[in-house]
Amino acid sequence: EMPLEEYFHRLYIFNKVPRSLSADMRLALHQSRVSPQMQKEWAPYLCAHSRHRHRMELKWMDSTRQFDYYQAREEWIQRYKSNLMRASTEAREARGLAPLPMAE
Repeated sequence: EMPLEEYFHRLYIFNKVPRSLSADMRLALHQSRVSPQMQKEWAPYLCAHSRHRHRMELKWMDSTRQFDYYQAREEWIQRYKSNLMRASTEAREARGLAPLPMAE
């Protein structure tokens, strides 16, 4: 277990993606189980070339003062939490259970 802020930094900034996670992403893409929007979100994590390109883009944006680390972190964490909530809601609905109430 690690805090989401540290997880964001490890995945998004350092691009240290666990092999199992990137393999699952590539498999889902190969089987066409993800939407085009999700493909765009996953692009920086799929292979060494895309991770390197993502790092270079971040360095360029940081050097030109176009990258706001804290805003990017907040948006990433919000998307991560919404994906977790969506996954648990879909799993509950698949079992015939009522979805969890949304917490404000």
